[in-house]
Amino acid sequence: MTKKKRTRVKGPQAPNPLGSLVIAEVTREESRRQDFRTRSVSLLGISSGIVAIMTGLVVIAVRRPSIQFTLSSTIFAIAALVALIGSACFTLVINTSTHDYVVGDVRDLRIEVDCEWETPGWDQRIARSEVDYLNRLRKSNSKKQWLLNMSIFFQILGVALIAAAAVVVVNH
Repeated sequence: MTKKKRTRVKGPQAPNPLGSLVIAEVTREESRRQDFRTRSVSLLGISSGIVAIMTGLVVIAVRRPSIQFTLSSTIFAIAALVALIGSACFTLVINTSTHDYVVGDVRDLRIEVDCEWETPGWDQRIARSEVDYLNRLRKSNSKKQWLLNMSIFFQILGVALIAAAAVVVVNH
């Protein structure tokens, strides 16, 4: 009996300290991206809930002859609804796909794995891909941060306008 000699395909070695830093930074940015998405979903729920409650209160108020909306309270109420809908729109944009994939075309990656697995310098090319991905993530997260801030601003504005409308209705 003869033993067949098995050739074992070697995987990439553990990254050097610089590679570990790149991986850690990518992990942090991915976590940050997920945090923005989670916060935006919470804000979407809050905005939607406030719009639903306010719409219900307006319908109730319109049916009661003792409560009258003045022009200023109507303007405040409409502006509040627009602000809350704006907040909801910003949160929806946060959760749209940003296409920050590490590799754009998987077929190219498959060819590289098949043909160049043991090529010297492979670790450096992976690190370059990770750094490119990190750059795309940071740009995407910067946009998401701006969108989240705008969503929060519009939500606060909407709540303030609701309060202003309520004060006008009560004082009338």
